[in-house]
Amino acid sequence: MSLSKALIALCLSTVIGLSACGEQKTNTANSNTAAGLMNTETASASDAKVISKKKSKKSTEAPAYTGEPVDINSATAEELVIALKGTGVGEAKVKKIIEYREEHNGFKSVDELSAVKGIGEKTVEKLRNRVKIGAGTPLKK
Repeated sequence: MSLSKALIALCLSTVIGLSACGEQKTNTANSNTAAGLMNTETASASDAKVISKKKSKKSTEAPAYTGEPVDINSATAEELVIALKGTGVGEAKVKKIIEYREEHNGFKSVDELSAVKGIGEKTVEKLRNRVKIGAGTPLKK
């Protein structure tokens, strides 16, 4: 073995805690961890969080909303931003919702949100339990 390869092997052994007298199970666990593999016997919760963040994909569903639905015909921009957080509707789309509301004398149904530029059918479905028309309950299809 060349001197540089021997030095790398020595450093790797030191970093992952291998010893010449170590047990095979320990060596395997440490080697797997160093290689980015998970061993369920030695994995910690923080290891699992790091790996789940790397593997997580963007969800198409909005997080469960636990607040009261807001009236899209009277809510302020701030109220709408808070209520619609996590649905893909941010400040820019809230501004478009308010512009549409003012131009068309309000919304007649939640489904009418799809007429706002940048809001499609899927987004309307995400918003359905977060918005309402008037003082009643959120409108259903």
